[in-house]
Amino acid sequence: MSDRILSRINHEGGIPASPHTPVPGQCWTFASWHNSAGCPYVHWEGRDQPAHRVVYILTRGEDITGLDLDHLCRNPACVNPDHHEAVTHAENQRRIAKHQTACRRAGHDWTDPNNVRTRPNGKRYCAECDRQSCRARHARRRAEKKETHRANG
Repeated sequence: MSDRILSRINHEGGIPASPHTPVPGQCWTFASWHNSAGCPYVHWEGRDQPAHRVVYILTRGEDITGLDLDHLCRNPACVNPDHHEAVTHAENQRRIAKHQTACRRAGHDWTDPNNVRTRPNGKRYCAECDRQSCRARHARRRAEKKETHRANG
């Protein structure tokens, strides 16, 4: 592995708090800039790339073109190749959705089955956000109807 990349890895980045699946060892953190999701990046092969992908390729020697790396440890800053699994984008998205415990819009708790609904295609959505949206739409339509009635009447 490149000394420049190896020198930036902290092999004692902590034990994963709540991994998707049990993972061996500690998370490795990477000293570089991080995007808004907390994923570290490194300049490699002429462009900035996610550090976990670069470390995975350099340590495993596998071609992961067209695949996502699933963070089994649920730590976006982790670059430990033992904490990643190369999967299709669709599978990675399914795994992310499966472990989602709150809605992304307002943070409503999805561990309560009354707060989550499932569409026929299997995708889940927030029941509370849906209720609020329906109430707002109903109130808006009622106000528009009332305004139209006043204008015509």
